Amino acid sequence: MIRMSNLSRHRPDDTLEWFYKEWHGVHVDLMRAAPGVMRLVRRYVQNPALHDRTLPAPVLPLAAAGWDAMSQLTFDNVESFIACFEDPDYIATVRSHRLSDPTAIVSMLAIPEAILGDETTSSGAKAVHFYKLKSNSRPRDLFAALDRKFVTAVSRHPGLLRYVRNLPGAAVAPSVFVGSRWEGIPFNTFAAFDEICFKDRAAIADYLADDEARDALHAVADTHLAPESFSYLCREIVQINNLESRQ
Repeated sequence: MIRMSNLSRHRPDDTLEWFYKEWHGVHVDLMRAAPGVMRLVRRYVQNPALHDRTLPAPVLPLAAAGWDAMSQLTFDNVESFIACFEDPDYIATVRSHRLSDPTAIVSMLAIPEAILGDETTSSGAKAVHFYKLKSNSRPRDLFAALDRKFVTAVSRHPGLLRYVRNLPGAAVAPSVFVGSRWEGIPFNTFAAFDEICFKDRAAIADYLADDEARDALHAVADTHLAPESFSYLCREIVQINNLESRQ
């Protein structure tokens, strides 16, 4: 499988409430009404930001960009991904429905790898860590460092549902995105990102406050990560799920 993940925020002239209402409602309805999209998309997940200042601050700080949303579209392969963006149903009904601030977006086209738990299990709260490497570090060194202590510490949390690592996938020709929200947007500017999914807010709060996990991630960050690395805290809403029906 391959997954497109996009971080965005609402436009300055719109309210956050309007943005979420339009995103959760009209945008999903447009996707479900497009036969080509429904045929090609395996799973569509919306991850609205928690925006909860009472939660412990993550080791990798929240981004200054002030992200409000992360959308995730899963496909069988890169060919299906390209076919979706070129599909007449998508172009006619979905592509023109633009909600987010056009000046800010992070897009990753990645291959998800379930390290712990089941990829199809939905969560109530999620911590997403985006990793930008220092110039003297390599991806394999980062992953080895994370797996030594950090993953072990996370795995001990009773509220953990799954841990998914997303590794940059195949490159796609820029021509695929002409006329879309992603025209001219660079993909995969981060080495990877991890999704750590919990059953509820209390469980993610316990994780964020856990000294063992924090110390392990601090050590990884000090050695391998550039200051641009950041966290995104969110809820998870599965809007389209064709995974189980195709198994």
